[in-house]
Amino acid sequence: MRTLALNVLLALAGSVPPVLGAVYLAWHLDTADHRAQLQTTARSVIGQTEEIYRSAAAALRSMAATDYTPCSEQHIQHMRRFMVSSPITVGVAYVHDGMFQCSAFGPFSEQVDEGAPDVTRPDGIGIRLDVRSRIAPRVNVISLAFGDHAILIDPSLLLGYAPAPGISVTLLENGRVIAARNPDADIDVTALAAREGSGTANGVNYAVVRQDGWTVIVTEPAVGLMAYIHNERAVLLGLALIITACSGGIIF
Repeated sequence: MRTLALNVLLALAGSVPPVLGAVYLAWHLDTADHRAQLQTTARSVIGQTEEIYRSAAAALRSMAATDYTPCSEQHIQHMRRFMVSSPITVGVAYVHDGMFQCSAFGPFSEQVDEGAPDVTRPDGIGIRLDVRSRIAPRVNVISLAFGDHAILIDPSLLLGYAPAPGISVTLLENGRVIAARNPDADIDVTALAAREGSGTANGVNYAVVRQDGWTVIVTEPAVGLMAYIHNERAVLLGLALIITACSGGIIF
């Protein structure tokens, strides 16, 4: 009996190297698969960002081309029609000399300073962040301004659908954070923005995609090798027994 037990232990010990090799390969492939999924999500998000932005930019240029008397009933109705017909718009306003004069809801009782844009894109559209809308005062929106008009939109719309739990999505424009979903305070997205493609850094799987000045970064916590072994320990023990049995080390 003692000899049989010793043979079993030796056989199991002999199965360790191939099992460890299989474990490392499985972990490596699993990590690569997670990175590929993050890359797919980042491409989808940046496509959504471009679509929403193009729609807003076209609307701003269309309003800039109108010749309504500013803040007249016809002008306000025109802004209102656009706001109602646009699924992305929280508000539309007319701006003159840096002051909001009226919106799709009517003239302002007092003038409000538009403020300087946080980002100005190459096409001339200015972006202001963390704008408080009178329509939705509890939600910070962003303002896209061109000429004498500004459109207010919910920044989360630029990020598309909500990602899976544990995944963070950040949109930047030339290094400035425009919108984020499920942000992780421990992740320095500005440092990741300097990277290319996908990878793992500081315990984080990431994917970086750029297009037309936009940068989308998608991240998730990485699973290290030891954590992967711990999570899959039951499967790995079974694999070790199978390898040992197939090698002839254990005779039943």
